[in-house]
Amino acid sequence: MKNKADRLKRHQIRMAKLQSRKDERLELLSQVLSKTPNTKVGELSKKYGTLNIRRLTDILNNVAENSSWYKARVARKEAEAQARSAKVVRKHVKFRRRRKEDKGPKGQPRQVQALHGRRDKRDRKVQVDQE
Repeated sequence: MKNKADRLKRHQIRMAKLQSRKDERLELLSQVLSKTPNTKVGELSKKYGTLNIRRLTDILNNVAENSSWYKARVARKEAEAQARSAKVVRKHVKFRRRRKEDKGPKGQPRQVQALHGRRDKRDRKVQVDQE
């Protein structure tokens, strides 16, 4: 029974702390919204990310754009954008492997050297096509 009572007491203390932090955060959020008129919570969270107490105090003190967490966020977004654009470019670039059987411009077989690299002898299939 003593353990149950202790657990209940710890739980009540934790919940009281959570409630006080929630109240503090909501108060800071209302201050930020009153400081920046015509701004919605969604716009703030899109620009600054998670609106925790630390970030809200930085926004109120006008030091948010110079803080390390904001710079890291912007750098991470830029890196992700570059990675996405590089992925799109890689996706659309296709390299076509040319084979010996490929036809030339007017449906005629092209003259292709053998793969073994001898210049004086041509591939047997190409020789037959030329005759």
